[in-house]
Amino acid sequence: MPARRRRLDTRLLYPRAYFTNPHEFGQRPDLASHLPAEGDERSRQVAQAQHTIACLIRTHARPHDAARLTERFGFSKQLWSSCLNGHAWMPQPVWAAAATLVVGRALQWPPPNRD
Repeated sequence: MPARRRRLDTRLLYPRAYFTNPHEFGQRPDLASHLPAEGDERSRQVAQAQHTIACLIRTHARPHDAARLTERFGFSKQLWSSCLNGHAWMPQPVWAAAATLVVGRALQWPPPNRD
């Protein structure tokens, strides 16, 4: 019998709740974070990392990157958008896709086609 999937994430707040202006999550790299009353320090740190990578993605992403990444890593474009806007915590496949995009752009990988 297959094991049941159980929810590992027990956070009560969304990532954007850890910022002074939640509507600018993923848009302004200098956006200040804070620890809300219901929050915890570890979640604030993860929210800060997610915000930073969302800012980098918005700066470096090209048209259709989201479609390619979501297909490659097996999640929806809606989840990708929710994570970049701070409405959802990034699960591992989204972190992997985001890291692939950001590191790939930093290294200019994959190299352009040479016909």
